[in-house]
Amino acid sequence: MRVAEVEGELVNDGATVLVAPVLELVGGPNRTRLGRIGIDADRIAPSIRFPFSGRFQIAGAKAEDLTILIALR
Repeated sequence: MRVAEVEGELVNDGATVLVAPVLELVGGPNRTRLGRIGIDADRIAPSIRFPFSGRFQIAGAKAEDLTILIALR
């Protein structure tokens, strides 16, 4: 098994407090769910950048096409 490490940040560039979403990592041609990325906050205040990261096992010898989506709660 190979491991994919993803990093990024959520940015609230609006004027109101946002509910922090749950992020989901999907990969491959069938967009298989690889896991969720938990955010260590309930809300994100205006003008705040909130970093996130996660490590996920992926199958196969080739690099997969990975996408981060906002998951349904």
